[in-house]
Amino acid sequence: MKGLIFNYFEQYISETYNTDIWESILENAPLESGTVFVSPEIYPDGDFFSLLNQAAIELKIDLTQILKEFGTCLFGYYVENYSSLIDFAHDPKKFLMGINDYVHMEAKKIMKGATPPLFICKDIAPDKLIMKYYSDRNLCMLVEGILIGVSKYYNVYIEFKQTTCTHRGDDMCTFELTFSEICPYKSIC
Repeated sequence: MKGLIFNYFEQYISETYNTDIWESILENAPLESGTVFVSPEIYPDGDFFSLLNQAAIELKIDLTQILKEFGTCLFGYYVENYSSLIDFAHDPKKFLMGINDYVHMEAKKIMKGATPPLFICKDIAPDKLIMKYYSDRNLCMLVEGILIGVSKYYNVYIEFKQTTCTHRGDDMCTFELTFSEICPYKSIC
């Protein structure tokens, strides 16, 4: 996993909670690669999962909540730092449908060695989309948070229901999305 994700996780913990919590997480999480993460470098996925699990312990909150919160903030961080990768789409549906062909393709040019997940989208109605998520990392709860971040950014509510999940033994995670003009969210992160 790219160091950039670790850097954004540190930013999320430090801004949402505080830097002392982040330091404690780093100190107590069993890491293969050490405690300094450089954005363009690649680190073991296991280190990211160790940090996630340690954060859940330190914060005394469910890992699912951490992943959703981080996913929401992660999309906000991408907007702040890589808006050119997002600006190709003027609505959330177009953005989600272009993740593989545009966002991830461009991200792999910028971040050599990146291995982003695969999203297969099927446009089934003007306000509906089926999105399949394939990744060995099984971070579907992070995807849920990213969907919330996308919803906030475009100010279009995205109702989503996960109909298949690798955590339940399915081959992939499938999200049924419905887009609505009424958005209850106020900010990115």
